[in-house]
Amino acid sequence: EKEGIITWDYFVSGGFLLVFTLMVPVQVWISYDEEPDSEHSLETMIEFLHKPDGRQFFKQHLVKDLSIENYLFWREATNWKKDFQKLSQSTRIEGFLKLYHIFISPSSILSVNIAGGLRSSISAVVDDMTKNPDAV
Repeated sequence: EKEGIITWDYFVSGGFLLVFTLMVPVQVWISYDEEPDSEHSLETMIEFLHKPDGRQFFKQHLVKDLSIENYLFWREATNWKKDFQKLSQSTRIEGFLKLYHIFISPSSILSVNIAGGLRSSISAVVDDMTKNPDAV
């Protein structure tokens, strides 16, 4: 069923070759040429998380990525921070300890991924609070 010198196989192969030899490298070059605006990205992410739909999409992504604890920690810490000035000192401490035991403690079930040194520092503060509750 070949008609003429150029068949559809050559046409499709040529188009495929053209895309992958010219268009893909150009797009890669453009993506590396642009400097990422990390400050803008952070603002965009914060705005995204403050919208119900944004939070829902982010939660779905984290569930697929097996890291939902990051969202849960963010949500609880944000609520604790938002109400911090309104809370009594004992309620503030209870909230902090709740965050610690659920998300930061080395034995927590929903442990967030933070630097080992930071985790040790926070654990030392909690140990001091436990040993000297009057010093808080």
